[in-house]
Amino acid sequence: MVKRHLAKVETAGSSPVYRSEWLDPKCPLCIHERFGFFIIRIWHRFQLPESKVNRQADTQGMIINMLKRTLKNKIIKSCEKKYLKKLRKRNQNLTPTIVCNNCIAGVIYHNLGLQFQSPTINLFIKGEEYLEFVKNFEYYSKCDVVEVHDEDQPYPVGKIVPNDDEHKEIKIFFQHYKSFDDAKKKWLERYKRVNWNNVYFLWEFYDTVYDNALMDEFDQLEGINHLLILHKNFSHIKNAVYVSCYTDDKPKAKILQYDGITGKRYLEEFDYVSYLNK
Repeated sequence: MVKRHLAKVETAGSSPVYRSEWLDPKCPLCIHERFGFFIIRIWHRFQLPESKVNRQADTQGMIINMLKRTLKNKIIKSCEKKYLKKLRKRNQNLTPTIVCNNCIAGVIYHNLGLQFQSPTINLFIKGEEYLEFVKNFEYYSKCDVVEVHDEDQPYPVGKIVPNDDEHKEIKIFFQHYKSFDDAKKKWLERYKRVNWNNVYFLWEFYDTVYDNALMDEFDQLEGINHLLILHKNFSHIKNAVYVSCYTDDKPKAKILQYDGITGKRYLEEFDYVSYLNK
């Protein structure tokens, strides 16, 4: 079988250069070394025209970096698999409804190996509208969702249409869906799965983007399980957890990125298993 390899090529009158080639593992001219699952070097001895040496040399860094990324991703996935196995053993809450303003809820469900029992999966809702949604979560379950044509967004956008004049419309950005029809179908399907006796509201709050009065109002809500995920310490906020991965406070979803090669995302600074097990 022919595979993609990194080739070290001997050239006349110059240092060896690297290039990526399609080589046959059975070729008698090829000698390869293995490192784990990766074939990292192949010597294929033949003359390379001088005119191509510089061009081939330029690809060396790119190829090596590609191999490094591949190796790093393999290590991360291996470490993550072991970590999630331990995490799922700790979790005792098997049917939570986790409502969040962005993709954090979906990642928590995935990490714990649980069915999505919340409508807020693979989407985001902005600031004041999310607060309104939380305050009237059960009411909005009975409302229709219609498409909004937003030319500024490359993904589907919709809005919840209230059944009266006392409630506000809620705009939903279906960031990880290919079509509005699919997004709406999943929204309604998952809303029906809500465990009304086991609901948790999370809000990753960007204090440099939203009015901090919204944070205070959310914190003071009564009768619900709710928690702010903050990037700065606010001593007066009671229902909050601090995540330190941001050097600034912009909505970049860095909290879902991996922290080195540990297999853990920055999200793991928040012990959500203990929170759900309370």
